[in-house]
Amino acid sequence: MNTPPPGNPGGRRANGETSVGARQDPQGEQPVYVFGAFRLLRKARQLFLGPAPVRLGGRALELLLVLVERAGEVVSRAELERTIWPDSVVEDSCLRVHIGALRKALGDGPGASRYIANIPGRGYSFVAPVVRLGPDAAPAPASGARPLPLRLTSVLGRDEVLDQLRALLPRCRLVTIVGHGGIGKTTLALCLAAELRAGYADGACFVDLALLTSAIQIPDALAASLGLEPAGEDVRGMLERWLAPRRMLVVLDNCEHLIEPATAVAECLLRLAPGIDVVATSREPLDADGEWVLRLGPLACPPDDPALGMEEALAYPALQLLASRAQASMDSFRLGKADLPAAIKLCRRVDGVPLALEFAAAQVGLLGVHGVVEQLGDRLRLLGSGRRTVLPRHRTLRALLDWSHELLSPDERRVLRYCAVFVGPFTLEAALAVVGPGAAACVVSCVLGLVSKSLVSADTQGPDARFVLLGITRAYAIDRLAEDPERHPLAARHARYTLALLEECERSWDTLDHGAWLACASHVVGNLRAALDWAFGPGGERALGVRLAAAPAVLGSSLLGERELRRHVRAALDAIDAGAAADPLDAARLHAALAGGAGQHADWAPYERAVAHADTAGRPEALAEALHLFAARCEAAGLYRSAHEHLLRMARVAAQAGLARALALARRLPAASLHMLGEHGEALRLVAQAPGPRAPLRLATPVGFR
Repeated sequence: MNTPPPGNPGGRRANGETSVGARQDPQGEQPVYVFGAFRLLRKARQLFLGPAPVRLGGRALELLLVLVERAGEVVSRAELERTIWPDSVVEDSCLRVHIGALRKALGDGPGASRYIANIPGRGYSFVAPVVRLGPDAAPAPASGARPLPLRLTSVLGRDEVLDQLRALLPRCRLVTIVGHGGIGKTTLALCLAAELRAGYADGACFVDLALLTSAIQIPDALAASLGLEPAGEDVRGMLERWLAPRRMLVVLDNCEHLIEPATAVAECLLRLAPGIDVVATSREPLDADGEWVLRLGPLACPPDDPALGMEEALAYPALQLLASRAQASMDSFRLGKADLPAAIKLCRRVDGVPLALEFAAAQVGLLGVHGVVEQLGDRLRLLGSGRRTVLPRHRTLRALLDWSHELLSPDERRVLRYCAVFVGPFTLEAALAVVGPGAAACVVSCVLGLVSKSLVSADTQGPDARFVLLGITRAYAIDRLAEDPERHPLAARHARYTLALLEECERSWDTLDHGAWLACASHVVGNLRAALDWAFGPGGERALGVRLAAAPAVLGSSLLGERELRRHVRAALDAIDAGAAADPLDAARLHAALAGGAGQHADWAPYERAVAHADTAGRPEALAEALHLFAARCEAAGLYRSAHEHLLRMARVAAQAGLARALALARRLPAASLHMLGEHGEALRLVAQAPGPRAPLRLATPVGFR
């Protein structure tokens, strides 16, 4: 509720507009309420949709007046009944009947505009934004637009973007601010319009398309925002004549659900009125003639750095917003040093999305910063707002994303769900691999369409474009995926694609030093964890999990921590014991990974099977690796003669097959066995003759020889 400024009784604003919350009228003044494309004339007791009157019964109209005059508040059933039916006893169903009639007249319903909300156990609330104009008399065409809506949230971290927009408008008459839902497009557009309106002779006009449901309502909404009444005249014709000589900035907000008619209106404004500039906000570009698109990203988050101080961290706008909104929610809150790591984690977990940060801040008073972070596993449930004055779709993250999801084509919805299996960035090749056969033709266009609609972000800086979903979007898509009957075949395709990535990483081992290799392979880790968890979880494919856990790039590197790796290796061996199909070489690798320093009573069967299977199958690479594993196992058990014999055979296999890497190892490693057997002279001779560098082998060298 707005508080009237001093010297302005009743909350009346300049040129006749007042806030809805200030209801004291000067003697004789009767207001006009504007919401969506509707106008409600209090004195005349009439409701108009554009120029057309809406037929309503007397009780329903009185009920609407009470709710509109107290917009944003909850009015109890008892209070409504006392006001509408004074000194009368009414049946319980009577109020519901009139509310139903009102909703029908307003087009209020699921998937449509929301005006009247039922608050269970409390009453009803008018939830749409309401502008209160002057007396009932039809206003004459004004010399400027109505005042802009008040901005209730601050603009943080957008200075560079605002500078860019200020520079763009003089030379680009149509600028569209595009971004993910809740990213702050409307706040930025309002800030820009408030700054620039003084430079336009006729000011700035704000048209909110969010509550409109059809193209025919847009001209009426524009006329209402300008304070014009058609008075029986064609709305379009009146707008064309009135706007033609004007010098004005027009903001078209929330265009995405009416993208084509909004584009037509924007192009018409630019064509008919050379003095009019247009700023639009949408989740996708208008694709209008002469449009300049500015994509708005999340707020910058502090790095996950324990050494970061409070002052340095608060220089990041995401943390600034979280701290300021948490304090507004609970006046006693102050972000302290003990809360800083959790606050930084919270900012990063919600990807710096302003609306998500505001939702999270609203929970800090109840749960504390650490409590909110602990509850973020279910981001879509936790992050919701109790504010009744915001648009219904902005009250929870789920509602926000439901709105975006409903605007997608069936193919785009499917690709969004399927690409949510990726943890981190993915390529078009990856998307094609997981979406599956028969969909290749539409995958590229769908991914690009999702980028256009701000549900997927694109990074085109490298040689291959990479795409990524914001965390909240991925959480929503995974939630949708849980209902998809294709989720298990999808997970299997993702696991196989991850296995292919691991094999690619293994091939690059010899071309990069260990640090560079880890940096390149790091993008696989998240997908590897997800694939392993699925494979060894309910409904997963254990055989695929065995192949993933036994991959040389996993066992021979530090992609996973030691404890995590051992957990997956044990799960893979348990799966083999339970009957999961496995290559004997994979089984040998897994046993070797867990063997440690076991003595002569170790289980030799896996190594023997691996050698025999590779030999029978005529696979020299697999045979060389199996012999290497067997030799290493023998040496760990103190069986140096057996180890030496296996390495000699490995050298023969590698020489015959031309396996240079395996041959180098086979010629160098026997020296250790001979040394332990006391044959020191022969050991020194082998060391001197061994090809390759004399430096010790890297401990992280994978056991494979591809």
